Amino acid sequence: MTGSLLPAIPRPPHDPTSLLVDRRLGWSLLATDDPTFGDTALTNGALTLAQAPGALRWLTEPSGSFGGLRLPANVAGRVAEGGDGDLWLLDTTSLVLRRFDPCRCRFETVPCFGGQGSGPRQLGSPGGITVSNGRLYVCDAGNARVAVYVLSTMSLAALWSAPASATAPNPWHPDGVAIGDSGDVYVVDSVNGMVHRFSRHGTYLGHRDGVGASTHIAIGCDGATAYVAGDLDAYRVDRDGTVARIPGLTDDIAGELGTSFARTSAEVVDASGNIHLGTWCLPPSDLVVDGRGEPITLVAQPVVAQFQRLGTALLGPFDSLIDHCVWHRVILRGAVPSGANVGIETQTSDIELPVEELAMRTWETRQRCTAVDEPNEWDALIQSTPGRYLWMRVELTGNGATAPRLGQIEIEFPRISLRRYMPAVYGVEPQSADLTDRLLALFDRELRDTEHEIDNIAALFDPAATPFLDWLASWIGVQLPRALPESLRRDLLARNAELGALRGTRFALWTLLVTYLGLDRLVQACQCDVEACSCRAPRPTCPPTPPHRWTWSPPPLILEHYRLRRWLEAGSSRLGDQAVLWGKRIVNRSQLGVGAQVGVTQLKGTPDPLRDPFHVYAHRYTVFVPASAGSTPERRHMVESLIAMETPAHTDGIVEYVEPRFRIGFQSMIGLDAVIARVPRGVTLGETPVGPASVLTGSAAPLVATARIGTTAVLE
Repeated sequence: MTGSLLPAIPRPPHDPTSLLVDRRLGWSLLATDDPTFGDTALTNGALTLAQAPGALRWLTEPSGSFGGLRLPANVAGRVAEGGDGDLWLLDTTSLVLRRFDPCRCRFETVPCFGGQGSGPRQLGSPGGITVSNGRLYVCDAGNARVAVYVLSTMSLAALWSAPASATAPNPWHPDGVAIGDSGDVYVVDSVNGMVHRFSRHGTYLGHRDGVGASTHIAIGCDGATAYVAGDLDAYRVDRDGTVARIPGLTDDIAGELGTSFARTSAEVVDASGNIHLGTWCLPPSDLVVDGRGEPITLVAQPVVAQFQRLGTALLGPFDSLIDHCVWHRVILRGAVPSGANVGIETQTSDIELPVEELAMRTWETRQRCTAVDEPNEWDALIQSTPGRYLWMRVELTGNGATAPRLGQIEIEFPRISLRRYMPAVYGVEPQSADLTDRLLALFDRELRDTEHEIDNIAALFDPAATPFLDWLASWIGVQLPRALPESLRRDLLARNAELGALRGTRFALWTLLVTYLGLDRLVQACQCDVEACSCRAPRPTCPPTPPHRWTWSPPPLILEHYRLRRWLEAGSSRLGDQAVLWGKRIVNRSQLGVGAQVGVTQLKGTPDPLRDPFHVYAHRYTVFVPASAGSTPERRHMVESLIAMETPAHTDGIVEYVEPRFRIGFQSMIGLDAVIARVPRGVTLGETPVGPASVLTGSAAPLVATARIGTTAVLE
């Protein structure tokens, strides 16, 4: 693009281009029945060896862990190495709720919760649980309900009973629950063979049947596909509601369902449902708990091979769009542990070849990688003859206990050698030229890596691209709280010149809050969709002319308390409901004989009655934010850190988390974020009295305040 400040994309003749294959772009695997090409597996998007037959796990395991791909059904939360996380366990036998304490390295019982019964905190025959946005969802099949609790107080937030719109032949029996990325709640009903879907507020959104007697449910990596399993069968419920039976082995959906842990979940949840939590204790230990959260000691079992020892994947064809292209090198990114290796072989041709012919031709390059640690990479020069198309055979080898994992493969082309700067005699003989090219490639790589660092050095000083955000902030003396999201910290650094001069003002704090809460995105609406300041129904068609557009303005969010002063001033005020007389009740100081007692009440020694009415409201403000911004302790800490960063030392700020409810005096204030009004159709002569409630058609402003009959207003 002409005039663009973006650097040009590297391309021949100065730099080679490349083709990338990975999970996001696809692996270009060629399907073949030829035994020359063995089978590999795609686990969580990585190319690796398939699991050995004796190590395969079943999706229908009784624990509900889907073969170790997620937490057991009665366990919910998030855990990470180093004790960072929140893990909850519901003991379905003793009917108690436990929370994992990484410092004590054990599950602690939550008081005042559980027990047999139908009360708000009692359980009948509980099933699966899940945690989302600071709330705990418990399937209470014995009482035919799903109970929702607020984790911070363990108070009951909602009870979802049988959906009235569900045409189920039998009574509702909720067994398992899971949360999608959109916040929708999925509940599996084993008696009716259904998967029910609710909104986050409990509105019933429908159901899908045909899942048999499934009792466990999980959400896939896409956030909307539901996977359910029972004692015998497993099913997948797609976004469009299609229900399909799936094989019962974990390797069939491992890349689709994902894991619940930072590392391979099969190492955490074994086939018996025991959970290995030793690495999440502080300090680490060898803790293993059963399904009730009680520590157990495992009996040593014979070692079983986890992976196949050999697998081959055929990739291609890769099209360079260059006739007689000299392919340069292949780059592997992933992990090749000790005892495993990866072999690379290539073929080239100027025309596309069928798979059967590839098996009969001679493979070239023949390079082998023996050790790579993530996020490092390994590369090899391609030694095939020139050709437009390239095929690659990747051979994965392991010892049964370990397996290589390839996350990306990058293929560079064409080969642009430093020989072009040497005398032409070095390229006269083809074999000597090839030897020279491969020798100079050792120096060419280091040279190009250095050039790329220099070309991209501008990104180090760009707040939106630098990987060293705190280092860049230190250049201008800015300290960014680590509790804030990275996107917000980058935005604060980029706007430091703009907001630095405004720091400590209401506008600066309001700007930061709007950015953090995501309220700075302009919302445009078409007039044919809904008319501004009108309750009229949408128009059936758009007008032929371009529709008028307007933008939505963020709310004020901040209330400065000095605006609450409405006192009566002599000569300029009128007595009414908005007039407040000065008096003793403004500050309500202690006074002997009135409200204070000698030896009981502490008297203030620095009275200032003349300025007391101002001191009550001065230097104070309240910030109103949506309750979702404080749904968890981490989110509350982020909001408080943001406000503390921009609040002057002499001011006192209060944060109010506003629930989606209309409560005047508690979380809403008339004139700030609430208006009680009924917009009239207009002024009718002889029927509508002229006053503050009179509104002319097309304007919502009071007639008396902004219009003058005969000058700016005409009655019809």
